[in-house]
Amino acid sequence: MDFSFILDPYYLGILLQGLGMTLALAILSVIFGTLLGFIPAWLRLSKNKVLKFIGTAYVEIIRGTPLLVQVLLIYAVVQLPVTLFLGIDLSSFIPGMIALLVNSSAYVSEVIRGGILSVDKVIVMDQGVIIEEDTPEVIFGSPKNERTKNFLKRVLQV
Repeated sequence: MDFSFILDPYYLGILLQGLGMTLALAILSVIFGTLLGFIPAWLRLSKNKVLKFIGTAYVEIIRGTPLLVQVLLIYAVVQLPVTLFLGIDLSSFIPGMIALLVNSSAYVSEVIRGGILSVDKVIVMDQGVIIEEDTPEVIFGSPKNERTKNFLKRVLQV
């Protein structure tokens, strides 16, 4: 096999452009997928059966279908006009990023949920004093202390 074309500046530029696009897609999808992954994780930890069902359905459907199928479905659904921005065709970039983001969020939500459930006891402290102590399900589901409720509202934006 002859790989001498790689040294050609034209092809080298194309390969580096593809590398940049791949890295951009990977970084953006992991960052936003992690942020979006908190939603199904909290839904699955909810005591409300409807919310728990929605979170479980989302995670199981997304994790149960191949990424390529998700990419093709999202490309078919999200039809954007061809728009170039900094040499990037956004009509291809945005659906690809959405597909990777949705897929990443389902996997990350399981990591978050598993991490929360692996903790035996949560202790909430304020200025060195324990103000609440219980299991993660109780603390995150229905905290008793007003300061804990306010803290969780600020952090989780509920």
